[in-house]
Amino acid sequence: MLIEKSRKLAEQINAYRPPKDRLAIWWLGQSGFVVRSQRYSFVFDPYLSTTLEDATKEMGPEIRHIRMTPIPVLPEELTGVDYIICSHDHGDHYDAASVKGLLQGSPAAKIIVPPAAVPSLIRDGIERERIIPVGEGDRYCQEDMEVTAIRAKHNQFAAPCTMAVIPSCLTSFRSC
Repeated sequence: MLIEKSRKLAEQINAYRPPKDRLAIWWLGQSGFVVRSQRYSFVFDPYLSTTLEDATKEMGPEIRHIRMTPIPVLPEELTGVDYIICSHDHGDHYDAASVKGLLQGSPAAKIIVPPAAVPSLIRDGIERERIIPVGEGDRYCQEDMEVTAIRAKHNQFAAPCTMAVIPSCLTSFRSC
């Protein structure tokens, strides 16, 4: 039943393109979202596995990670993803199993991460040419789309690894 629901959601996401100047947004649980414009498809902070549950199952309740929701879609079922954006290098924001699954379904996808997360992706076998490091105040421009990274608070502002990313095609602002 869950696998069938996953396929139906993946089919819905893969097939839908919103009208010009509109967005379609699907929540993937945790901090994850799929956001589609007419031209681009983004997956933000995908956590579509049980990696953290498996790693923390023997730990106490203050450390143990428990998913907020069931996994809504298998990452390899999402196709046509242009960019995977991981805000920082915590397992429920950058999950190697989820990113690798997304890359399997969308082989042309690029991954945008803070520079501090790049070593983790390379360690996990993600090809360097797929990785786009975007640090605080940096911009990544591609045709009619711009991504700007701003410092965001997670546990504290001092952590250099956390960012909020604003793709310009999702707003009315563009400066490239």
